[in-house]
Amino acid sequence: MDIDLKGEKFTWFSNPRNGFVTREMLDRVLVNWEWRRLYQNATLTALPMIGSCHCPLVLRLELREKFERHFKYEAYWEDHEDCEKIIKQGWKKHENKKE
Repeated sequence: MDIDLKGEKFTWFSNPRNGFVTREMLDRVLVNWEWRRLYQNATLTALPMIGSCHCPLVLRLELREKFERHFKYEAYWEDHEDCEKIIKQGWKKHENKKE
């Protein structure tokens, strides 16, 4: 998948011939879903062309904040008949995610 480009609409311009300039979106950044999930706040910006027919691209990465999830337990939950079973299922899922 492409990262959305901010700034310039096109990243490449041809030399004008007979007054006609070709503009294209040639340069891009491709990522997979796992990368995009990790860097949800990443931005791609095209800067103005200087001395080249291509616009420089700047990719800014901002890692998504990870936080530790803590198990919270209320004493009255023990009164529910499925309490122990539900807790065991939750811990199994947690352990499987660590692997």
